[in-house]
Amino acid sequence: MGDVPPGGDASEPRSEDTFEVFYEKHFLRLVGEGTAMGVGPHTARDAAQHACDQVLKHWDGIRHPRAYARAVLVRYIRDQQKWWRRFGPVAEFDIVLPGNCPIEERMKVLDILAALKQLPRRQHQVMVLLGPCELTIQETAEALDVSVQSVYNAACAARKTLRLTLGLRSGPIAAGEGLHELQRALREDPLMVLIGDTVDWLTRGIRAQLRTRGSGGNR
Repeated sequence: MGDVPPGGDASEPRSEDTFEVFYEKHFLRLVGEGTAMGVGPHTARDAAQHACDQVLKHWDGIRHPRAYARAVLVRYIRDQQKWWRRFGPVAEFDIVLPGNCPIEERMKVLDILAALKQLPRRQHQVMVLLGPCELTIQETAEALDVSVQSVYNAACAARKTLRLTLGLRSGPIAAGEGLHELQRALREDPLMVLIGDTVDWLTRGIRAQLRTRGSGGNR
């Protein structure tokens, strides 16, 4: 793995001055993204910790630590999932949400996670990477070690299935549209906003759980 992840610009300075600042700012979000990718909370936390450990190990040579960490996170989860033939359903007790999460939002989060879990693994991963992780189609292909066309096909199929499962109206993407049209449409897609909101709630829940335990921090 290179020091500059796919899609990174080596000339752009990083926003965090120290690893501690980076960890405080991004660790819980990485856990939330990992959870949304379909692994249990413990595996998601292990994946996020491994990603941050790798960032610390290569800190002096990385200009884009968040992108680097996300690439490590994806590979860790992908390697874990190679050993699993199938995923179990998302159990409500495995999903940590903050106490101030309204019941409507709680049900929405559980519905989104359950719908994602019903997708084939690659489609599930693609939707999270293109949505809350904000990767491009090219970056997603590189992170998953698949072709750009495979990501395109997975995104179109997943989007159609999720809309049917969640009872959403059809979106603006039509069959035969190109990669740039798909990328642009996804940025404006309410479905992707819902997936992003789900990761936000998961992140808040993890943070609230840590505060309740009196951990005094993320580590």
